[in-house]
Amino acid sequence: MGRALAPLVAIVLLQMFIVVPWAIAYWCVRSGSMPLKHGGRIDRAAAPRQFWMGVWFMAAAGTMFFVLNLCLAWMVVSRSASP
Repeated sequence: MGRALAPLVAIVLLQMFIVVPWAIAYWCVRSGSMPLKHGGRIDRAAAPRQFWMGVWFMAAAGTMFFVLNLCLAWMVVSRSASP
């Protein structure tokens, strides 16, 4: 069962919802600014609390989708074969 779970997790379409928030959080930490939806940005030096809250939210969103992906993959792999 373990061998079947790994490829399934790797190719599930929810990967997009995992990688994108983690990539945005990583980019924000590296660049020091968080882009906003309606333009502008939050700079780490000017508003550190809001910046780190945004980075935390993006990382948490990616983690939430990662856990959801694992649960869905586990349900698919562990279902019984129909006769």
